[in-house]
Amino acid sequence: MKFRERLALCQERFPTPDAIEPAGLIIMQLRQRWGSMTPSGKLILNRMLIRASVEAIDYVITNELCHMRHNHHGPAFFGLLDRVMPDWEKRKNRLEFQLA
Repeated sequence: MKFRERLALCQERFPTPDAIEPAGLIIMQLRQRWGSMTPSGKLILNRMLIRASVEAIDYVITNELCHMRHNHHGPAFFGLLDRVMPDWEKRKNRLEFQLA
């Protein structure tokens, strides 16, 4: 499955990849989000992402993995996202343009 392969590669972006291990991966139709991390640590991805570029898929997965450390969108979250994926804003914009 493409998403599992990308998840494994995205985990490698983190200093301790084994510490960023979701409890599960769920693919489903989401109305308003590309992805989500549940409080129990399950990664949910919008099935529409299959139409996105690999760079965009990696952005969504990496963004959600950052929520395993910071369950908010505060400065610590964005600091981590900046460190593990410095070009995240470009990827996010591309995703929104591709699947708008």
